[in-house]
Amino acid sequence: MNYILDTNIYRRLTEDKSLSEVIALVEQVKRNEKQKNYKGKFSIIVAMELIKHLVDEDPYKADCYKALCLLFHHTTYKVTDAPSPKIDYCPPYDVVLPSFFCGNNGKHKEVYETILKLTYDLTKDYNIQNINNKKAEIELVQETVLYIKEEIHGNYKNYLSELNNDVLDWEIFANDKPLRDKWFLEIKNKKSSYRMAESFMKRAYSLSEPEMIYERSEENLEKLKGFYVQFYPAILMCEFLLKQFGGSYVSLRESNKTIWNTVTDISILIGFLYSKEDILVTEDKNIQRCFADPNFSNRLKKLDWFKKEIVK
Repeated sequence: MNYILDTNIYRRLTEDKSLSEVIALVEQVKRNEKQKNYKGKFSIIVAMELIKHLVDEDPYKADCYKALCLLFHHTTYKVTDAPSPKIDYCPPYDVVLPSFFCGNNGKHKEVYETILKLTYDLTKDYNIQNINNKKAEIELVQETVLYIKEEIHGNYKNYLSELNNDVLDWEIFANDKPLRDKWFLEIKNKKSSYRMAESFMKRAYSLSEPEMIYERSEENLEKLKGFYVQFYPAILMCEFLLKQFGGSYVSLRESNKTIWNTVTDISILIGFLYSKEDILVTEDKNIQRCFADPNFSNRLKKLDWFKKEIVK
């Protein structure tokens, strides 16, 4: 059985350990995986979330480097006569969406796969000095993570503007109770959820290689229904952001605020849910709420499970 750890799980597993202890942890995990038929998968987004901290001025640099070492080394496997180790990875949503809706990997698959090579270079021999040779690449990862958040942030801003004659008003729900009531009613009756699902489908078409033009049709409606069912917990995470907008939270106004980390969580979830059998290990309360549905609850585990089942 395959499993994925989220960013904070990797950090918690390594935060109180030295690099030599991380090496021992990797060997212990891989040994237990083999005995119990588990296999960890490399998450592209989790790697990017860790790499962005690998700069001198970041107080979490050392902790995130140890977490990155665990991520890479426990998810790679030597193959006899192969020139490089084998790695199964969990793709970001910009790869999953065109694959699911359009039957191709889209424009950005090769770009994201460079994260695999960068992580290999950074964690080689568990030597933190490798960072010094990859400063430009680390800066590019930082920019990419911010761009992902800013792009979705911009989409939400545009939608708010459309509600107010193309004028952005962050207080629109606070100042208009009927509109706020309608906003929350549409979240409750899932009209907003289907709208979000359709926005993912439109994004898939724009990311397709070659690019495709989205049109509403019976065939696309069936694809949309399939997406909604398979990726339902990710849709619920989108609802979380919609609810925050309805509450006119000030923290939503800038894309660098913590609440917009939800965007990378959504990308992790879509990559994870693309496989119908993988397990996700997380302590994130919002994610756990999104997996409360009986159809999905068995696919989520907590840190204690991982420690007892695979680390011990």
